[in-house]
Amino acid sequence: MGTIQWGPTGLRAILFTPTNRPQVASVPLPPFERAGYVLGTGTGLALLGVTRSLVPGSIVLWTQPVGGLAVLLALAGWIQASRR
Repeated sequence: MGTIQWGPTGLRAILFTPTNRPQVASVPLPPFERAGYVLGTGTGLALLGVTRSLVPGSIVLWTQPVGGLAVLLALAGWIQASRR
């Protein structure tokens, strides 16, 4: 396994953004898709917290419907984007 080299070059790359790199255009997400990603991420973090005993296990009961809603929202966003 490799180690991180904390020399001046590595720190400079982390702390400062190079000005000579090309700018990447942002990809617009439909609101449904963005909401699905946000809900899905929250659900995944809650389930991870349950497995690590950071969150009570009773949360699993409401994370399943919220996760299902997240999937439906992401699918709705994909359908909306494909019709443009």
